[in-house]
Amino acid sequence: DYGALNLEQVDFLKNIKDSSNHLLELINNILDISQIEAGEIKIVSKKINLYSLIPQIISSLKPLYKKKGLFFKIKGLEYDKIINTDPIRFKEILYNLISNAIKFTDEGGIILKIRELEGSWEFKIKDTGIGIAEENFDLIFKEFKQIKSPYINSGKGTGLGLPLTKKLVNLLNGEIYFFSKLGEGSTFTFLLPKKTQI
Repeated sequence: DYGALNLEQVDFLKNIKDSSNHLLELINNILDISQIEAGEIKIVSKKINLYSLIPQIISSLKPLYKKKGLFFKIKGLEYDKIINTDPIRFKEILYNLISNAIKFTDEGGIILKIRELEGSWEFKIKDTGIGIAEENFDLIFKEFKQIKSPYINSGKGTGLGLPLTKKLVNLLNGEIYFFSKLGEGSTFTFLLPKKTQI
């Protein structure tokens, strides 16, 4: 028995845990991207109820945004809305974008807005985070790009989360884009077609 840990030891162990989680995330992202590029990911579309699925995703992220004292709001979620898509990849896309928003937001919070359009579903994730400089917009979806921006090169991300998310959206025949202002936050939007042709 070595007794209770002091604050320095606790901080050291926390850093080890954070580094391990970061490495695991990096490895998983690399594996996912490799599978996509090799055509090894099979898309299986199903009818899923957004009203039951989205709260499950948000619930898994609740400890992350609560720990930082952030608010989280959902707009446009109705009980009878059904989407036809691959539930596993859909959850991965939404999880990646929301967790990314949480990582780079220290004050305020995140809003998820859902809209049913004529031929597609629109999902917007808006945060009050640090934002992205306009000169770095072209690099956001590129793998392993290290740019002079806290959004990309802050030690918080792997540099693969957003490129992976874009590839997943493309797999579902969707599209993704964003708007951001440095110091004010970012809004990432992805669209998924109502009629899949996968």
